[in-house]
Amino acid sequence: MKKLLLIAAICCFAFTAKAYDFSAVYEGKTLYYKILSETRVEVCSESNLATPYISGVVVIPANVTHGSNTYTVVSVGANAFGYCSGLTSITMPNSVKSIGNLAFYKCSGLTSCTLSNALTFIGNGAFMECSVLSAIAIPNSVTFLGESAFSDCTGLTSAVLSNALTNIETTLFFRCSSLVSITIPNSVVTIGERSFSDCSGLTSLSLSNSLTTIEDEAFFGCSGLTSITIPNSITTLGLYCFRNCSGLTSIFLPNSITSFGVRSFAIDNQLTSHLEEITVAWETPFQLLPSMAVFGGHTPSNITLKVPIGSGALYQTAMIWKDFNIEETNVLVFPISSKTAEVILCPNPVKDMLHIQTAQTIEKIAIYDLNGRLLQQIPHYNGAISVADLSTGLYFVRVTTPEGATTLKFTKN
Repeated sequence: MKKLLLIAAICCFAFTAKAYDFSAVYEGKTLYYKILSETRVEVCSESNLATPYISGVVVIPANVTHGSNTYTVVSVGANAFGYCSGLTSITMPNSVKSIGNLAFYKCSGLTSCTLSNALTFIGNGAFMECSVLSAIAIPNSVTFLGESAFSDCTGLTSAVLSNALTNIETTLFFRCSSLVSITIPNSVVTIGERSFSDCSGLTSLSLSNSLTTIEDEAFFGCSGLTSITIPNSITTLGLYCFRNCSGLTSIFLPNSITSFGVRSFAIDNQLTSHLEEITVAWETPFQLLPSMAVFGGHTPSNITLKVPIGSGALYQTAMIWKDFNIEETNVLVFPISSKTAEVILCPNPVKDMLHIQTAQTIEKIAIYDLNGRLLQQIPHYNGAISVADLSTGLYFVRVTTPEGATTLKFTKN
């Protein structure tokens, strides 16, 4: 529905957009400008109508002179290059702070885009249906990335997100079927509805440690995913958020989750389940109802359910969970205690020896992988821990003191 509204906005643009104020030639291309103030302009379309007017390689200047005035180019306006199917490359100066809604909509020939390092705002649908754009790097200056900004960029294989984003907006990468991997920055707290829906080529997903909510259908139809680890910061999983992710073989669910949406991990009957293992961190089983069909379409008798040691008997009598093959294992449970001591890891990332700094007495230490599996226990801390034998990647370390237990993440190089 929201995408339809974006497309409708294009039609409205044809009747409401103002004409350009002046034009100027730069590196052989005529660009059109709208005056914003005595010193600032934005790049705009040639016409009130959304028609292609420019092609090839385009470089936007940082400054442009008209008459006796020199202006700084600070933005690319709404629909400025919309429908310019012959546009192949765009380079923006660092003076540009914003890109308007639908600015490059349906630039179906665009293969290269170099964004301003001072950019803070990218509007709704800005690059929607740029079908041959293969890679995009969003500068860390960007704080807002609009709805459907890269929706239907079917050729997009690589996307690097700004670490200043707090939300992944609705349908941001909807139907980007060639997108292979995505890392959600630690600044992000919410992944919006259908933001990665039908990204069928997605095989690698790294979620933010600050995430609290994954909204409805966020990863619907991401059939290339084989493993998913939900971070322990997550409290809410929306409706159908991982529905029809039929390639999943393993799922890790932390005990931070307090709300499941209907059919969160379900698959449709015509799809084949590859799910082999679910690891959960609830010591007391989360109450699931049959009507929720969280794992609908999967066959529980073919799936191992790994639960915290000592909780197997509870799962064997719990609705839904009892149908799985239950196995007790060392699972990292969050939170261990509401009272924790200040603990610092150094260096982090680490190559060989990991040091732990705290004013409290360290009683014991445990290292876990991202799936919550216990890898190493250190009953007596002697000033350093050898992690040289660990593979490169991310790990948890749980440090227990008289004040409680603190769990931190570290990177092994």
